[in-house]
Amino acid sequence: MYDAGYARQRPGWKPPLNTEQQRERFEWALAHNPDKYEYRDRKGFDFAEVVFTNKTPACIGKERGMQRVWCKDSKQYDEGVKKDRNCCACCLQFYRAFCYNYKGSRYTYFEETAAQKRLAEEALAKESTQRKRDNNIL
Repeated sequence: MYDAGYARQRPGWKPPLNTEQQRERFEWALAHNPDKYEYRDRKGFDFAEVVFTNKTPACIGKERGMQRVWCKDSKQYDEGVKKDRNCCACCLQFYRAFCYNYKGSRYTYFEETAAQKRLAEEALAKESTQRKRDNNIL
């Protein structure tokens, strides 16, 4: 396979932004810049103070993210070929938030009302029964 020009790569790709999306992103940055009239004066919006969040599943005893496909460098991986995985070994979910130039924990949560808790429990019960039914179909 290597002699034919193929290599093992991660299945998936991020498409580049088109000109319309680049323009929208630039307009958003200008709208959220408190010092937008001074260009490159380093007094504008400091994105180092933004809190970034992430949700990561942890699979015990497995190496995560090792799906690979054979393709040439000039080709793109077709998203229609990618199959959804139902990872039954996923035991933990890590929710994290971090901010540049800050050491320590960041918390981004709020108090739930009783009605919100009840709706969340109902949605979780409905999703659990659906997943159990889908897992038994296999």
